[in-house]
Amino acid sequence: MFFTNWLVPEISSPLVSPMLNGRGDSAWFGWPEDATIENLKAEFIAASSPADQLTVAKKIQAHNMEQVLYIPVGQYALPQARRSNIVDMLPSPVPVFWNVKKE
Repeated sequence: MFFTNWLVPEISSPLVSPMLNGRGDSAWFGWPEDATIENLKAEFIAASSPADQLTVAKKIQAHNMEQVLYIPVGQYALPQARRSNIVDMLPSPVPVFWNVKKE
């Protein structure tokens, strides 16, 4: 077991989440070979509507809970404060520091 953390863009989709991975040695170290999760991700890609993607996402979550690919143990927020003389900051769920100008 080890502890790590991720920011929203890194885990916002089952397609990019390193924790929902069944590629064995081709995945992040220590992750299993799991053809079912890989097939579900392919099904997610092939879904023709957001409603169909949601249906598949629920299957992915259920499979994760049955196989225990990972265990989420909490979440946290990154509070941000911004000065009024700093402009052109990009809206983002995580702090990014490019495109910023001081007036």
